[in-house]
Amino acid sequence: MLAFIEVTLNLFVLAGILFIAAVIGFFAKNIKLSSQRLNIERLEKEMLNSHAEILRLQKELAVLDNQTSQTPIVSIRDNASESAKENLPDAGLRKKAFSGIGKAKP
Repeated sequence: MLAFIEVTLNLFVLAGILFIAAVIGFFAKNIKLSSQRLNIERLEKEMLNSHAEILRLQKELAVLDNQTSQTPIVSIRDNASESAKENLPDAGLRKKAFSGIGKAKP
């Protein structure tokens, strides 16, 4: 025959068990979150250090490139404006020539 086991549970004991389980879950969650925060802070510091190292190396490379490059750098924009000024005739002379003022007297 089948044996039945009778289990009696008090309502206050059940409420106590649920409360203890909630407190344990709350503390477990806080421990997990704090470990994740620490891990994130560690990774952020590592990224900042690696970026700082990259910037330092880029600066050193730029300094080395400036030292090895002895070629003078001339801006195209500056040269174009200077050559344009040199090639154009005086505007006053053109006006005199076209207006007839510069004609020879008989």
